[in-house]
Order: sequence, then structure tokens, then C-alpha cells
Amino acid sequence: MADWQSLQADDAVLGVVINIGNSHWTALAKHAGMTWYLDSLDLPVIVGEIEFGDVLRLHPDAFLVVKTDSDYD
Repeated sequence: MADWQSLQADDAVLGVVINIGNSHWTALAKHAGMTWYLDSLDLPVIVGEIEFGDVLRLHPDAFLVVKTDSDYD
């Protein structure tokens, strides 16, 4: 996987969806130049490079969400 700075700079990357134990979903989403950790059980939190990496290390089977060519039309 690319490093945090590369993901932040890539406009095609929207975020990451995380399946926790097949019972709960969370996400890391890029919005307004920041990365947010979104969890329906808690308030949204702005995360930086270290927290972003911590989340992905804890949940290595996360799904990267990217725009497709048709999203640019």
C-alpha cells in the first residue's frame, strides 16, 4: 500500500472502508483536506499519519475506495 502522503495527494482516493468482525463497519474518509475516522458508535475524529497507520495495522483487511474514470464525468 502507498504511504499516507501519497494517499492524501491522490485525488482518486476517497478513503478506506473497514469491516470489523463482520458485524461493524467504520471508515477513513478524506474530506476538506483532512482525513477523518468515522465510526457510527462514536463522533468523527480527524486523524493524522500516525493514527491512520495505526488503524490500518489494526485492520489490515480494509478496502481502499477510489474514484473510477466514470466518476470524473
